[in-house]
Amino acid sequence: MIPKQKKKQTAFEIFRALAVTMVLVEHFSDAAYDLLVVVKEIAFAFGYYGIPLFFIISGFLLTASLFSILNNKHCSFTRATGLFLEKRILRIYPAYLVSLIISDIYLNTSGFAFLVEAPFLRFSSALNRK
Repeated sequence: MIPKQKKKQTAFEIFRALAVTMVLVEHFSDAAYDLLVVVKEIAFAFGYYGIPLFFIISGFLLTASLFSILNNKHCSFTRATGLFLEKRILRIYPAYLVSLIISDIYLNTSGFAFLVEAPFLRFSSALNRK
């Protein structure tokens, strides 16, 4: 049986996915040249409201995750923050490094550029080299 707290977070994840979809609809409609202006304006409204919705829900979920670690591990705030950051890095960095490797191959940049830019989340200099 799924605990009640997980059901709540699943609902928030669904709403966050909806917010991302709203932003994607806006971006794709902006790229389409043959859409009516009214349709583009409606899609812009979706994206306009999807961005703050995404950040509000993400902020809530990240804070809930931090407090969950704090409550379950029964440790100090500093230790809980360290565990939270470790958990976030292990979740985000593998996908980030894979995307850097794919971008490095696609843009045909040097391995040195990959090593320099990997820790700093910078793509601008790699994109300008092509």
